Amino acid sequence: MLNHFFGIFPSFITKDYYTAKKITVAVILFVVSILVLAGFINTKKITVKNLSLTVNKKAGALKKLNIAVVLDIHLGTIIGPAMLSKIVNIKINFMN
Repeated sequence: MLNHFFGIFPSFITKDYYTAKKITVAVILFVVSILVLAGFINTKKITVKNLSLTVNKKAGALKKLNIAVVLDIHLGTIIGPAMLSKIVNIKINFMN
């Protein structure tokens, strides 16, 4: 209805609606596929950040404390037990 009054759609869409629909579906599928692939690749890239903090407070005989924090791993289909084991064995245990 908007196109009737304002003419916002190009003529190739209004003249051959079926082809325009097929092209739109193909473009959407392509973009979604690229985004899913990029997300999958991103899950395989593990980032480690080291941060040193000095706390001016006595902790008894404790001179040094290492803390490992694992965030945003979304355990599920892509990141399962094997990937979790890889994170723990390679990244966290390597830090000691």
